[in-house]
Amino acid sequence: REPCANGGLRWADHLIMKRQLQAIFTLAAVAALWKVARHGGSKALEATECCQGRSDLKVWNRGGREAFLQEIDVCGQRCVGRAQCAAKCISKRGYSPACADCFGGLVSCTAAKCWMPCARGGDANAACRSCTKAKCRPAFKVCSGISLPEWTEEGKAAAAKISVV
Repeated sequence: REPCANGGLRWADHLIMKRQLQAIFTLAAVAALWKVARHGGSKALEATECCQGRSDLKVWNRGGREAFLQEIDVCGQRCVGRAQCAAKCISKRGYSPACADCFGGLVSCTAAKCWMPCARGGDANAACRSCTKAKCRPAFKVCSGISLPEWTEEGKAAAAKISVV
């Protein structure tokens, strides 16, 4: 590669390096999702009603429900579908570890069972929402005892304003 007169790289070299980095990040994300899919997601979803304690219900009823759409999306993307990472991320709202594990399990399930439709637009994609509703929300409901809000553009916009993650 030939440096520019100012010592930097040419524009084309920057573009090539950017594409190489994008390919590396994509491969890392696919590898992480493959690991999640191979291991079947999270064991957290085997527990029942972990979010029905007084403190968890307080968190859910005082902003958690309204912020859910944004926070689960941010934590899911940040953690590339890894349950423990997503649980740690969502616990910033104040959920107990057992309750946060249910949210982590939801993220992991989505990555393992709905990654194809959710890779194209996330929760804004109706196919992603349909898949998670059928394949992941029932187990989350058992684990947490929480009925999740339905996705709307207004709900998503409002959630973004009060998110803590």
